[in-house]
Amino acid sequence: MLDNPSLLLARSFDLDGGDALASHQNILVANFSEDKYCLTLANSFDDKQFTAFTHNFAAFQSLKNAPDNLNVVCNHQFETKSGSGSKAEFDCVVIYFPKSKAEFEFLINNLFNHVKADAPIYVVGDNKGGVKTCEKMLKTFCSISKKVDAAKHCALYLTTLIEPSKPFVFEDWYKNYPIEINGVELTVYTLPGVFSHGELDMGTRLLLENIQKTKANILDFGCGAGLIGAYLSKTDENVTVTGLDVSALAIESTRKTYQANGVDGKVLLSNGLSEVKATYDQVYSNPPFHSGVKTNYAITELFLNTVKEYICPRGSLTLVANSFLKYQPLLEKHFGRFDTLSKNRRFNVYHATKGRK
Repeated sequence: MLDNPSLLLARSFDLDGGDALASHQNILVANFSEDKYCLTLANSFDDKQFTAFTHNFAAFQSLKNAPDNLNVVCNHQFETKSGSGSKAEFDCVVIYFPKSKAEFEFLINNLFNHVKADAPIYVVGDNKGGVKTCEKMLKTFCSISKKVDAAKHCALYLTTLIEPSKPFVFEDWYKNYPIEINGVELTVYTLPGVFSHGELDMGTRLLLENIQKTKANILDFGCGAGLIGAYLSKTDENVTVTGLDVSALAIESTRKTYQANGVDGKVLLSNGLSEVKATYDQVYSNPPFHSGVKTNYAITELFLNTVKEYICPRGSLTLVANSFLKYQPLLEKHFGRFDTLSKNRRFNVYHATKGRK
């Protein structure tokens, strides 16, 4: 099943509907959906070369069986094989509007170094996700945008690249802010599109304020900017931390936060627990429940259904969740008993121990 933005693209790019891609040979598709529409494009236009770029490892994994004319890239920034300063090569760009305006700004400043002048730029997205703001945000680089199609609460915009973006300096896109919890001071670094970009969220604060005694080997699932792992490392020098996230931007934020605070932590880009090979004494998480602008409980439900396999005997799971999310039955199912360490009107902090009776 295609997502609604992909259905809109399919209608516009259909071979029998005018073939909007007919005169283009090297096409970049950015921030693509996990619905595998990129495979349909590559197979339908097998005389063209496609590059699919994403920050999201789950989307990257969805295209692991790509045909020869589809190059799939997952990274924190886009670079060609020749490097970031190489000659522009793409003559058409398709962008799925991301979950935040800041990430879209980051994305186009990164990508438009690699696009030829006069190349058409298509932007598709959910109306509730703010896709219509792309018109204003594209003005720096492009001609006047026009809406060329709309359906299923989505819109497709078309513009033309006039000016390439300035040379992209990745480090310039970090924001940082200080925090202090229980006497521990940290500086947090975040990139656009990363959870808690620019400020600490209240759920993570509640979790950290209620940390119990730590053990040796710790996993921070859905690490975002790496705050939980950095805090745990600062409170106990004997722990080792690994920050895991599906987003390459989150992984780079975590890496930067660890470095800035003198934390010798590891990072792992993974779709859920797909890339995890180790077991941990403790797992901590402020797990996500959104995919883009949509609520998606399946991410955390799958995590809770499988995380026990990655916890050492007598190890534990501590997570914070919005109070309306019904994770208690899953904790009870997989761990038996669990404790609520703290709660307020918005969040609950749960703690479960493997093997506890």
